[in-house]
Amino acid sequence: NQLGQARLRRGEDPRPDFARAIAAYESAARLDPDRPHHYYNRGSLFVTLADLDRREGRDPGEWIRRAIVDFDVSVRTYPEFGHHWLGRASAYELQGDVDEAAGRDPRAAYEQAVKDLDSAADNSAPIHHPAFLVQNVSARLKLAAARDRYGEDGLPVLARTIAAAEQAVAGQPDAVESRLALARAL
Repeated sequence: NQLGQARLRRGEDPRPDFARAIAAYESAARLDPDRPHHYYNRGSLFVTLADLDRREGRDPGEWIRRAIVDFDVSVRTYPEFGHHWLGRASAYELQGDVDEAAGRDPRAAYEQAVKDLDSAADNSAPIHHPAFLVQNVSARLKLAAARDRYGEDGLPVLARTIAAAEQAVAGQPDAVESRLALARAL
């Protein structure tokens, strides 16, 4: 997986390396099917492949579906690990982006992403990582905008987003990411 990521950063085709990583995760899952990290890592790889396909104009739907299935397993078997919830939220947020680009209603996907982000915060140690805050604000802003576009009131979601960003600023007053997230929400 890391070799593929390195190739991706260099502008090279990571797919052969990702295919080998997927096969290795599948072998590990067959040997120890109750270990959630196989599914989390493979799901994360599927999200990367989905995003790559989306950026290249290909349909990412199958990768997104596979990612959600794997994250469902990891969340079910190890719910107290917040990253599993974050991974699934990423897949649902990406599904919402794909739906929106295709002219389909993205609200259900964005709603699920926000629920998973809330579960990440509720089921694990407090998450103060900047990436969590950015993802949290991003998904909530997309949900608020989608609600507005489809005739619902997006302001309650926006108000909760601002409150969460303000709380992050209060908890980490020197963190630039917290202030940027608040600025985006305002």
